Amino acid sequence: MILKMRDIPEGHSEFSLECDLGSVKGDLPPLCGTMHCEGDINRLGADIFVHICYRGMFVLQCSRCLEDYNALISGELEVTVKDAPGRDGKASDDELVDFYFDSALNDEIDLSAALFDEIMIETPIMPLCRESCKGVEIKDKDIIVDFDGAPKRSTPEEKEIDPRWEALKKLKSNT
Repeated sequence: MILKMRDIPEGHSEFSLECDLGSVKGDLPPLCGTMHCEGDINRLGADIFVHICYRGMFVLQCSRCLEDYNALISGELEVTVKDAPGRDGKASDDELVDFYFDSALNDEIDLSAALFDEIMIETPIMPLCRESCKGVEIKDKDIIVDFDGAPKRSTPEEKEIDPRWEALKKLKSNT
């Protein structure tokens, strides 16, 4: 999401735009279409305060059934940008400003990194396609999944009997 700083007037203004998340798109879950962003900007001299509401449809994988599904991810973020000669880019963590830009060198600032952080916070760690999802459906009743993940077919002759039960087996054959 790129903002053109020279186009932002002094005082309060509003915006609405569609963005494809540009430089951070490859690090996010697949985006269906574009991300819709709207918000307002307050510019007071060299300080710019941006409030953004975003929403977009992403393809997530259900943690129970492992099927892909579309999930709406939305949220808000606030960013502070300052025009500072000689500085450009993201600010360090200990400052009250999120981004700096030098209006003499560059009139654009990419807020995709801040948007990326917020989207990752809003993305569920264990996404579910629906609350009632039962998980992976196993259709063959004879399949036993071992702990190593390899499916195995069980047949009566392959079943290993605990040797402690051998004495009972002898009693059954005597009667």
